[in-house]
Amino acid sequence: MFKLLKANFARVIKSATFWILVALYALYPIIIAVIENSSFERITSDKMLSLNYGIEWFPMQGVLIALLCCIIFSADFHNGTLKNKIIIGQSKTYIYLANLLTMMILSLALSVIYLLVFFILGMPLLGKFTSSASTIIWMLVNGALMLMTYSAVMTLIVMVSKNSTAAVIISLVVLTCGALIAFAAHYYTNNIPPFIKDFMIDEFGNLMRDEFGDVLLTDVPNPYYPSKAVRVFCQFLLDFFPSGQSAQISNGGYSHTWQMLLYSLGLITATSGVGIAVFKKSNIK
Repeated sequence: MFKLLKANFARVIKSATFWILVALYALYPIIIAVIENSSFERITSDKMLSLNYGIEWFPMQGVLIALLCCIIFSADFHNGTLKNKIIIGQSKTYIYLANLLTMMILSLALSVIYLLVFFILGMPLLGKFTSSASTIIWMLVNGALMLMTYSAVMTLIVMVSKNSTAAVIISLVVLTCGALIAFAAHYYTNNIPPFIKDFMIDEFGNLMRDEFGDVLLTDVPNPYYPSKAVRVFCQFLLDFFPSGQSAQISNGGYSHTWQMLLYSLGLITATSGVGIAVFKKSNIK
């Protein structure tokens, strides 16, 4: 499998798309740091770090990972490269795993570029971290697993679809659906209050007023407030999907750390297992 990885990275190095992404990941934290440093309300280094995994930037990383994965691997199905690998004795399992590891390493490498530029140039402008070391470490570990999950999902789509156009479309649909699910789950979990204000009415059906003539208000149960079962399910969706985890990071939600980590590992394992099983049965022409 080492030879497969070596061949993959040799192709990546020659890819103009990869170097464009390297430049983008390097410039993004610089631009944000300069803009925020000159603004009236400066963001902290903690917020700048969370941008790498938060809802502001992370979904775009999913699109970029999908694009890179399609460009690198989709052509293998049409130019005979994949068939040649099988002819010389490489197993389909090793081919799939090599592609998966390639995408994981690339996604992590691009994220590291963002972090390096941020630590070297961003922190001097924005100042030191205010969060605890454990919070920073959790964000980095969970962010890495989120990127690896996206890589696993995109590798599955590309290796199963065998068509670059179809792979791009399916990837965008998957990412969009994930973002919509995260938005809906976050809304139902955090944006609907359990109580709302309503007018106070006396026993005769008249509005009650104070001594100044203002209508009195009282707190009443919100009929649209989701039930406990709905809230639990929405929280599960936020913990399960990378887009939901991203939304929680943006809002400083660190109470479900282990759930997020375990769900990410589970998604990586499940998508990789399904991808290998399907790819092994596919007919390579």
